[in-house]
Amino acid sequence: MTITLRERTQTGATTKGSALTWSELDGNFIHLDNATPISVKNYGAVGDGVTDDTAAIQAAITAASGKIILIPDGTFNVTSKLTGISNINITGSGTIKNVNTSGATDISILEFSGKSNFRVHGIRLVGANKSLSLAYGLGTGIYIVDCNDFDISDNDISLCTHQGILINVVAASSARGRVNRNTIQTGNATNFSGDIDLAAQGNFAMTDIEVVGNHCLSSNGTGIGVTQVGSTNLISDINIVGNFVKNKLRHGIYTYSGTDFTFACNRINISLNDIRECDWIGIYQSGD
Repeated sequence: MTITLRERTQTGATTKGSALTWSELDGNFIHLDNATPISVKNYGAVGDGVTDDTAAIQAAITAASGKIILIPDGTFNVTSKLTGISNINITGSGTIKNVNTSGATDISILEFSGKSNFRVHGIRLVGANKSLSLAYGLGTGIYIVDCNDFDISDNDISLCTHQGILINVVAASSARGRVNRNTIQTGNATNFSGDIDLAAQGNFAMTDIEVVGNHCLSSNGTGIGVTQVGSTNLISDINIVGNFVKNKLRHGIYTYSGTDFTFACNRINISLNDIRECDWIGIYQSGD
């Protein structure tokens, strides 16, 4: 039997100059969920665990504004980062595997920079598990920088050299995002790198982020980290709720707000988390 996947673009989406409300965001995701999925195999990806599928997957993503990109069953190898776009839903039952062989650095598997209204749902990402100390944005499963209105949920992320999921603010403010129900088990992450990290740098804000119901199972680094390095009150309205964190080399949940607490994080709700077997402290706020 042959199944033909036909393209249908998103219609009726809400757009505006500022971050969407949760209701508007959910409405946009409903439109994205109702679009017809386009398989990366339509763009030449093979998924045999041997072929380098980087260019084919990137071509599918680039052409998919307002559509669902389907990662079907199989293992799709990539050797350089995949760059996400706005207004897209990436989903499926397949695996994207980082097979980058550089000994000096590593890639992030999927990166969204300055984008909005996107969802990554239900896929598996496998990192290269290198023993390296890396800067933010390298060696991560999903790297989100300066983005608004996103949903990263129900993914399985393993063996990344650095974070499983990193949300970073560098050159523009970021608001309204969900990181829910992911299972993350990074590889050789060192220092305070988390399975899930939120970081605000410079003079740009991060607000209204949910981190709910995730399983953080790595043996290295920190489970969930919130780091503010910049002017005052840049991270606010963060909900870290109902996560399961186990077997951490350092803290279970960690917040950092400058060397003397000058850079205060406002309205961070840490509640109903199950934290077990951490070598350091279950929940730790640091000003050092």
